[in-house]
Amino acid sequence: MHNLEIRNFTEHDVEGFHACLDAVARERRYLSILRAPSIARTRIWLTKGIEDKDIRLILLHNSKIIGWCDIEGNDH
Repeated sequence: MHNLEIRNFTEHDVEGFHACLDAVARERRYLSILRAPSIARTRIWLTKGIEDKDIRLILLHNSKIIGWCDIEGNDH
């Protein structure tokens, strides 16, 4: 049985998300960045999204972040 979980981001997920984002960025296939921003910038982005009530979900396998989805509001 697979131990998968989908849940909202929390402030405690910054390091795990940062590692996952960096791994995907370094694949140079799916993102326009080549590496993750600093932990500090990642924390700011995550905190702002939580405050703005943006939708930010993570996918975990055995408690390790392996994917994410983020939907942010846009005034346009």
